[in-house]
Amino acid sequence: MAVSRKPKEEYAQQISDRDLEEYLRKGGSTAKARAVPVKDVRFSLTIPAAICKELDALRDSRTLKTSRHKWVLEAIVEKIERERMD
Repeated sequence: MAVSRKPKEEYAQQISDRDLEEYLRKGGSTAKARAVPVKDVRFSLTIPAAICKELDALRDSRTLKTSRHKWVLEAIVEKIERERMD
């Protein structure tokens, strides 16, 4: 924490008691009231080389190129949608 000097008297006089009271009454929000954003989950995925070769062949056959990451995410979404329908 940085160390600073005591404010000069002239600065302290600029803030009126009324302004200070108004500021204190305004208050603030608690940490519980704020929405906590959901973060993406990161993890390593190890797949057999044969499956990776097949995956790459399927990706290469597409008109628009897709990264492995996106392809795997698409596959997961498709699987989840199929499972929900059962």
